[in-house]
Amino acid sequence: MKTLALLAALSALPLSASAQVVKMVRFAKIGPLGGGGFEPAGTMRERGSGWCEHGNFIDADLLPERREVRVLCKPYDAGEGSRVEVQVLDADARTVATKVLVSTNTGDLVFPSTIWLERGKAEPLLATWNHFQARVWNEKGQPVDLPTKDGIGGLAGFSAKDGGPLVVVARPYGEKGLEAFRPDGRRAWAIADLIEVRGLEPARLDGRAVAAAWHSIGRIAFVDASGKIRERALPGGNSDRLMLDDGKEPRLYALDSGAGSKRETLGIWTAVKDKDGRRWEKTGVADLGPVTITGWTLARFTAGSPSRVVVGTSNGWVFILDGSGAPVATRKFRSPVKKLSASDLDGDGRDELVVVIDGASENAVIFSPLTIP
Repeated sequence: MKTLALLAALSALPLSASAQVVKMVRFAKIGPLGGGGFEPAGTMRERGSGWCEHGNFIDADLLPERREVRVLCKPYDAGEGSRVEVQVLDADARTVATKVLVSTNTGDLVFPSTIWLERGKAEPLLATWNHFQARVWNEKGQPVDLPTKDGIGGLAGFSAKDGGPLVVVARPYGEKGLEAFRPDGRRAWAIADLIEVRGLEPARLDGRAVAAAWHSIGRIAFVDASGKIRERALPGGNSDRLMLDDGKEPRLYALDSGAGSKRETLGIWTAVKDKDGRRWEKTGVADLGPVTITGWTLARFTAGSPSRVVVGTSNGWVFILDGSGAPVATRKFRSPVKKLSASDLDGDGRDELVVVIDGASENAVIFSPLTIP
């Protein structure tokens, strides 16, 4: 095992696991992200990093049920779009398998956003999308186009364990704001009751897998795999990015850039039970400052601890926030953060934070178990 040096040398090293301990830092006083004094707080043990050693990086995703990360690479010798490699990484960022997707068109594979549909012991299926096109790669490894007449506001998936596999498509325009499709392209259901769905996130509500759809102005619908709306919330705001923490005290987090504003704010709503059921009460708001959020997730870094909000920015910062939105730790990368995800990959009760870096010199996937005060 090689010890991973500082991130500056990351792109020069082969795929490896590492026991390097990197200091995290904390804001000395609570304030907007990107400013204020810093002091040490907690540690970040960088277990390993993976990237495309013999090709161009496309994207990477964490598959929580399989406890693995999949990295899409376009080999240098692939020619005009003939194939894309899928590297399967374990909890220590070691490549345990390499698979190949074949296509006659590069554009079929090189999409800005990807998700995987887990199917138990069967091979998971890849879905790729942008705001104009979406495709699912079926069991035969062939791309199946999904209807895109009304554009795409987001994509989410249900695994086989949660009632799928299904791909849920958010429609920002048209009469059917939410549609679900099977991997072969057949429509499973559609909801006309939701309009102008501009944000869609996978979530869990009372232990059940749902797609959280942000529609119209400040309205949220939690929809299960059968197409049933389980619950609605009216937090307000202009956000199209939200997360649901389904813990002992469920919380809803929403990022809001604000109309014409250059500052990001994090709205926090807590579930309150009353005689009519459950309502969402706004319990906090955090000013994140003049930053551009490019990735975010929820993570539990200590077994039994409350979830932390983790955000990544276009200038390479990763911030860990507490339940009130106050920063507790941060880490700086040289390139923009493209995607963040977290799950317990090794079964120790702590989430591993997977950071996808997007840059010519730093296309990488960083595995980072954290210890946060």
